[in-house]
Amino acid sequence: MMLMVVLSTLLMIIIVHTIIMKTFDGKVGNRTVIITVTVIVMSYALPLVFFPVPLAQDTITLEGMILSLVLPLFVFRGINKGNSIYITILIIGMILVVSTSIGWVLTLVLKTNIIPQAVDLFTNLVLLIICIITTKTGALSRFINSIMEIPRGLKILLASTIWISAVLTGLSSMIFQAYPDLPALTLSGVLTAALIILVGTMCPLLIMNYLSSTHYKNQSNLMNKQVQTQLEHYETMSRMNEDIRKFQHDYKNLRICLISYLNQNDIPGALDFLNMEYSLMKVSSHTFETGSVILDALLNEKQMSAASVNITIVFEGTIPENLLDPADICVIFGNAIDNAIEACARLPKEEKKVIGIQSSFKKDFLFIIIENPTAEPVQIINNTIATTKENKRSHGIGLRSIRMSAEKYAGVIKLASVDNTFSVAIDLDFHH
Repeated sequence: MMLMVVLSTLLMIIIVHTIIMKTFDGKVGNRTVIITVTVIVMSYALPLVFFPVPLAQDTITLEGMILSLVLPLFVFRGINKGNSIYITILIIGMILVVSTSIGWVLTLVLKTNIIPQAVDLFTNLVLLIICIITTKTGALSRFINSIMEIPRGLKILLASTIWISAVLTGLSSMIFQAYPDLPALTLSGVLTAALIILVGTMCPLLIMNYLSSTHYKNQSNLMNKQVQTQLEHYETMSRMNEDIRKFQHDYKNLRICLISYLNQNDIPGALDFLNMEYSLMKVSSHTFETGSVILDALLNEKQMSAASVNITIVFEGTIPENLLDPADICVIFGNAIDNAIEACARLPKEEKKVIGIQSSFKKDFLFIIIENPTAEPVQIINNTIATTKENKRSHGIGLRSIRMSAEKYAGVIKLASVDNTFSVAIDLDFHH
């Protein structure tokens, strides 16, 4: 019995420390580990020496909870102590709920008293295995970090619900074990168990639903702000491009100035004028003419950043002016080109890369194809890129944004990867 209690509380301490370390990226030194092990051994040894067995068991169980709560504050450096205490309280409550629930269910099924220490040991061992698996996949850290994002009131509600469930489950289990032959008590116990499970399940689910909706709402608001900022930037650039086109239109008249310089034998003035002409031609050589001033500005901006890694953007076709909302132009083309540039950047820098964009408008349908070379074939599952990035939650937001903009025009998106060339085909319907 005593060995089970010791092992069970040790497993609880290990679970708490693992979660705190992985979630908050806690740092720990070798000296701290030695001191921690010494403290745990001494805390367990003293009750075994000076207390009778029943009291020693209860003392060690209580010490395990206290050590789980206090030790992370001294073991790990660079963690938020308040968050550490809250998560520890939450974890211990969850362990108690699971352990007492399993013990109660086994008692109801087997119609006999069971050894609670054995149930605690088995439960903590299973939870530790689950903890290790979810830690390696990153699911546990994402879950804990999501909990830390909820408002303070909901945090208190979640912790209170878990601990109330643990207390009610423990008391009901003790009463049932004391009076196992009373049918009314058995029925009330089953109903209480169902209520506890319902409340204990629904409350976390409601909170997680709140987290999910809040997360995507914040992401949407952030993306809208980014799109608006981009739109203002591209509108400014479009005005600059319009000034350049106006200058080109008036260039014939400006040639008169050059002839005037030459007639007056003002060679320095003529050279300065020619240098200005060369600069203008150099700028205009990177100017796109797509039919949409916003898209022109966007492509010019992307080309300037892509040129640093030897990437060229080529546009063929046209986008009728005012056909697409300017914000949707930024979302669709901006995200697709950013993804293409990111893929091309993985290729050797000296290798010339081309991002091809084709657009055609036929019978109230706009067909867009954006393709780029890739270092390796892209795995596509259910018309979605199978990502290998660690932060899978945030990856793919750009593609989701493109889909959301395309849906405004009853659009269809098709992803393809053939011979190390990835393409996004977007068909938009303007028939309605």
